[in-house]
Amino acid sequence: MIGGFKWIGLIVATMIGAGYASGREIWEFFGHESGLGILLFTIMFIISCVVVLTISYELKSEHYLPVLQTLVGKRFAHFYDWGILLYLFTMLFVMISGSGATLHILEFPYFIGVVLMIVLLVVVIPYGMGGILSINRFYYRC
Repeated sequence: MIGGFKWIGLIVATMIGAGYASGREIWEFFGHESGLGILLFTIMFIISCVVVLTISYELKSEHYLPVLQTLVGKRFAHFYDWGILLYLFTMLFVMISGSGATLHILEFPYFIGVVLMIVLLVVVIPYGMGGILSINRFYYRC
């Protein structure tokens, strides 16, 4: 049960806490009169997470590819896998650029933010999922 809550926390931290959408941004997107839209999106997101996590658990999968093949079939999984790679690759550059822009707003040179983000990525990536979870634990303790 505790392990499940860790995964739920990671999903919430990644989707909301990573800055892709704050509560205010979601409210602005849906509008002030569309609580129903927010509720429906929340329900669909919960169902999607439950489906993916259930398939992953049943397959005892340690990799996303078997889950992806179950969801979209083996034929489309290859194309979808490349789409995921392209998305992650472009998001990497967006986040690195954003870190430079953030420090530039604070009147530091742009390259310092870029270099800082790259150094942090090089430090965290070798630790895999454990490294990401440890950063989330550290962030929530502060």
